[in-house]
Parts: sequence; C-alpha cells; structure tokens
Amino acid sequence: MNKLCEENSQKILEHAFETMLHKSFVIKACLKMSKYLMANNQNDLAFLLLKRSNIHDNSKLIGPELELLASLYGNQESFVNPNVQLSDNQREIIEKHWENNRHHPEHFKNVEKMSELDILEMCCDWYARSLQYGTEFLPFIKTRQETRFHFPDEMFNKILHYCEILENTED
Repeated sequence: MNKLCEENSQKILEHAFETMLHKSFVIKACLKMSKYLMANNQNDLAFLLLKRSNIHDNSKLIGPELELLASLYGNQESFVNPNVQLSDNQREIIEKHWENNRHHPEHFKNVEKMSELDILEMCCDWYARSLQYGTEFLPFIKTRQETRFHFPDEMFNKILHYCEILENTED
C-alpha cells in the first residue's frame, strides 16, 4: 500500500472511531432526554428519539461523506470554541452531512421548519459534543446561538429549556 493510501486509510479509521465514540455519547444523551419525556407523558416522542439516536450520524460512515469528513479529522476547533466559524472548504465538505441529517439547523433553509424531534436530537447532539470535548455546555449553546444560528426567541427558549434538562438531570 502506498503512503498516500495508507494515510487516507488511517484518517478514515480515526474518523470512524471518533464518529462511533460520538454516537455513544448521543445515545446516552437521548436516553437521558427520553427518561424526561416519559416522566412527562410524552412516550411517543421518547420512543422516536431513542430510534433516532440509533441511526444518528450513520451517514458519516458510508458513501462519499465518509472520505470527505475523514479529510477534516483532527480539525475540530469549532467543537470546542463556539466563536470559530467554518472555513469555506470545511463548510463545503460538511454541507453534505447537513443535507443528510435533519438534526442540524443548516439542513433547513428556515430553522423554524425543524420538528420537535429534530430539535431534541440537535440538543442531544450538542450535549454529547460538550461531554466528548469537555466544553461548558450552556455557555457554548448561548454563544453559538449568538454567532451562528440566530433561532427565533421562542424557538431558542425551547432549545435552551431542553439543554438545561440535559445539563441538570442526573443519569
């Protein structure tokens, strides 16, 4: 195997490992949120969230998205610094992932089209990243809202409520 192919293979393996590790954090977050939903008589939504957690980010592991995202491995500054904006190249690569995954606000031309399930999975995804990268969760969410997503106030209040549940509820 030549050096270039070997390096690419290593990046793909590291990306796959990182993705599976992230998925495990997402599943844990979705379990926590589902317990809350069940305690509040929202069993159908809890079940749908658990189903979503099982397939969360699977697109990162198949097709062209796999190699594209693997090429970004090791450049995760935007996961730990909420003020970091993606470069044009990073954004172009990641847009393919956003197109395939409804839990990303960037999937939508209008974020207000996100369903309740999309919002819950998004919050669990953000919480999982916070656990994975050791960032302060709620300050990160508030800063990211200011610098990137610009949700309408009512929607952001709902998002913040879900994030507070994840942050403040015992496992």
